[in-house]
Amino acid sequence: MHLNQKAIDKFENDTDKRCIEHGLGYQLLAWSTEVRQNLKIRQWNGANNALDNGGVPIRERYMSPQTIRAVTEGMKMYKN
Repeated sequence: MHLNQKAIDKFENDTDKRCIEHGLGYQLLAWSTEVRQNLKIRQWNGANNALDNGGVPIRERYMSPQTIRAVTEGMKMYKN
């Protein structure tokens, strides 16, 4: 699997999803935001598993802050 870029992308994105499902969404959001600010990277290229504002798939290896917010919005444990 580690020789295939799309498989790596999916693995990393699935890891982020599991992190959110286990209640670490806020921590993942903080980490994602911090890394992007410090490295001045908007997003890492990766598998087509996220959508832009127009609903068009974008390549994203690690979930962006926007994707993390979108995933957590629909989950009961993240509602105030």
